[in-house]
Amino acid sequence: MPTRPVTRSVGLAVLAFLFAGCSATHGDGRPPTTVEVDVFSGRENPRWTMTDPEIDELVEAIQRLGEPSAGALPDDAGLGFRGFLVHDVVLTDAAGPVELTVVDGAVIRTSGEPETWSDPGSSVHSLLLDDARDHLDAAGLRAVEEGIAR
Repeated sequence: MPTRPVTRSVGLAVLAFLFAGCSATHGDGRPPTTVEVDVFSGRENPRWTMTDPEIDELVEAIQRLGEPSAGALPDDAGLGFRGFLVHDVVLTDAAGPVELTVVDGAVIRTSGEPETWSDPGSSVHSLLLDDARDHLDAAGLRAVEEGIAR
């Protein structure tokens, strides 16, 4: 019967169309921007992919911090929460995607030439914590909040 192959072909075409919109990059070809909560040692950290509006809000929050200073903060991280690691974010002053570490009071560009933005109000840290509440499951969020409380 010809209806079965036609039905299968239509179904495959619909699936291909749907998956074409679910690519691993943004519409403009940039890689997805992900946030990793650097909290665990020896097991996978919680992470999520940022939406375009979240990325825009993050970039604007960093721009409001003003000019960064050269260099990175000293690495004094131990066990527990060590910050939010933002992967593949495009800042307006960057030629391409960069890596950031966001800790309470600072945003550090860890790829390319290290730079540090002072964030005395912890606005970027708070922004990512709010985003975490929207993206992480209960166990991941509990680990973040317990890690920050330490």
